[in-house]
Amino acid sequence: VENRRFNEWSYYRLGQFIEQKAAPYDIPVERVNPYETSQECSRCGESDVTVRDGIHFECDACGYEQHADANAAVNVAKRFDDA
Repeated sequence: VENRRFNEWSYYRLGQFIEQKAAPYDIPVERVNPYETSQECSRCGESDVTVRDGIHFECDACGYEQHADANAAVNVAKRFDDA
């Protein structure tokens, strides 16, 4: 039941919930463009020569292998640092 309820939320609404929960604790919430974060290598930055197969990410340019979600999370964090 919980998973179905969460899947019905739009990303915008989810962002609003996160902001509401963070506000009382003065936790800043920043939005980052997630475009191609799952296809880009978090080690070397290549995106044209990467392989993403389900939960497995592999970069043909540098040989880096990682869980696909962890790789994307690192890329999101890097984009936040660059902003």
